[in-house]
Amino acid sequence: MFVRRWFSSRKRASVVICHGIGEHSGRYDGFATYLNGKGFDVFAADFPGHGMHSGTRGFIKSFDDFTSLVKEVADRVKKIQPELPLFLFGHSMGGLIATRVIEVHPDLFNAAALSAPHLFSAKESVKNLLPLISIIRRVAPKTTFSSSSRFTPADLSNNERAVQRYIADPYVHDRVSPNLFFGLEDSIEQALKEADRIMTPTLIVYGSADRVVDPVGGKELYEKINVEKKMLEIPGGKHELFADEERRSQFFGAISSFFLEHI
Repeated sequence: MFVRRWFSSRKRASVVICHGIGEHSGRYDGFATYLNGKGFDVFAADFPGHGMHSGTRGFIKSFDDFTSLVKEVADRVKKIQPELPLFLFGHSMGGLIATRVIEVHPDLFNAAALSAPHLFSAKESVKNLLPLISIIRRVAPKTTFSSSSRFTPADLSNNERAVQRYIADPYVHDRVSPNLFFGLEDSIEQALKEADRIMTPTLIVYGSADRVVDPVGGKELYEKINVEKKMLEIPGGKHELFADEERRSQFFGAISSFFLEHI
């Protein structure tokens, strides 16, 4: 397991970050540094098939490997910092992972924030390819295919410099294996079906100009959550609000304030 750590001198609480598909934990350095200034220690692992994690890019054995890794990181943090409240942040696919974690482990985190959570199915857009993907899953499960047709890097952020950094990042990739694709789809269905299991106060944030993940899935989850919840739409924001220089102060502030309310 590869885990990045950012430590605060104030140590009021801790946050576990779940990154999105095709990226890695290092892209959250600015957000983590901001949280450090608010008194949060921050921990973020690279998921299987991503970043510094060993193995084939885009391949996973099971989507449960993602949620199990988050649980393991959280348990380790609680072991070394048992007195500190613990929070969960997930972006895009990481928002889906975070949703499943708080459904399966309702007492693990004090609160959770979901950024543009990947809760909208892509099956319709590739319906003609589904039989082929199913066959490949059986006969050559480690085969990966490109997901770049779903969006362009410019769709990620209003910040052109951040877009160029994304393009140049050697640890960013666009590979998806059949296991990852179907794992995502099954988990989206399960997350929305089991939303009533969420006992963790939850914040959902998305940009009004997000063309990567349709916010309708996050809105559906919000309607199904039966405990304390908040939803924030940031006007003009694209998919990666944490990289948007114009809007990230609102994004960072909303998340840190929500967490601070639950210390």
